[in-house]
Amino acid sequence: MPANPSCNLARNLLASSAFLHETVEYLFSALRATLFLLVRFVLAPRQTAEELRERFFGDELEMQSYGKAYGIIWEHDAADTSYRPGSNGETVVEVATRIRALIEVGKTFGGCKHPRRSGQSKTEAMPSR
Repeated sequence: MPANPSCNLARNLLASSAFLHETVEYLFSALRATLFLLVRFVLAPRQTAEELRERFFGDELEMQSYGKAYGIIWEHDAADTSYRPGSNGETVVEVATRIRALIEVGKTFGGCKHPRRSGQSKTEAMPSR
């Protein structure tokens, strides 16, 4: 028995509205913009900022368990920000000083800039619909 031609047509027919088409176009445009920013981020040159390292707790307390070291250190820090943990660790004042120095370096380079082109408004920089 031959197959009904209308059944074959129904299996191969895809119906959509104009709204769906516009939505898909917008999603692909947004995806393209996101991928562009991601690639720029991944390929961007990097420099390690030693100022962002964790606080050094000194030879005696470094790499100890949370309960053993942190509680003791924080009690002393609360009483005196110039307390030096583990006899040769960093004080709160020293950590704050190195972080402030990094922030100042960032200010001299103009901070973070929006990736849009010069003279382009925020609306123009967004993906088109």
